[in-house]
Amino acid sequence: MIYNKALFEEAGLDPENPPATWDEFLAAAEAIDALGDDIYGTVFWNDALFWGGWYWNMLQPLYLNANQGECQLMNRLGTDIVFDDEACNLGGLFAFLDAAQEFAPPTMENNFFGRKIGMWAQYGYSWEPNLESAADEPMVIGEDVGVAPAPAPAEGDTSFTTYGGRAMMILKTTPEREARAWDFLQFLMQDENNYAFITELGYLPVLESLKDDEYFQDPQRQVFVEVSKNGILPEQFAAAETVAVEIQAVIHESIVEDTLADEDAVTEAAARAREALAE
Repeated sequence: MIYNKALFEEAGLDPENPPATWDEFLAAAEAIDALGDDIYGTVFWNDALFWGGWYWNMLQPLYLNANQGECQLMNRLGTDIVFDDEACNLGGLFAFLDAAQEFAPPTMENNFFGRKIGMWAQYGYSWEPNLESAADEPMVIGEDVGVAPAPAPAEGDTSFTTYGGRAMMILKTTPEREARAWDFLQFLMQDENNYAFITELGYLPVLESLKDDEYFQDPQRQVFVEVSKNGILPEQFAAAETVAVEIQAVIHESIVEDTLADEDAVTEAAARAREALAE
């Protein structure tokens, strides 16, 4: 999550004490939203709800926070959904998103980098370059922008994150080519080579041996490095994207358009997901 320190101060909030719980987040969003003049407490990338299941990676940290890392969308074999289990608390996530949307614009046309959004709970490390093109002048983390873990339901709860990208795979081919592929993976995972690779491309460290390096202790990166210890690899099933698309459609109907009753949202998402999996 990133937040606008100037708007926090203007709303009477402590810019050095960002919200850690859902209730604190909603209270801060309401205070900032009350400033008026096209100022919003928060924002969600609702435009992306119909752009494919990849967008679930940006929603999933809040879902993982909702169930404290106990559930993803599907079972471990990828044969059926599990998100409709009460323990997964998808209903709690829907309720939080619904409440937060009251203090958010309908789309990302008004986005955080325009300096009129108080908090963006879906900020990821890959968005760092967008700070350079912010309205008026670049936004600087630590000065006018704060970074914090995504809010969780209750005080003391763990805040989770999701890793981007996909797993590396060696495809079945000739023994010689498989051996060369394995050599290449080992080359990439050597400290010196991995450091060069990730710093050149703007990635975060995947090796424990690199996380204490001065480069990753920079305030712009440190929060991400710290929260990565609670990182979850997105589900590596093609079916998971199919399921995510159906959940996102329900979010649009129940939260953005308000055409589906909140109490029916999880049941409807489960029915649609199972129907899609059966096709």
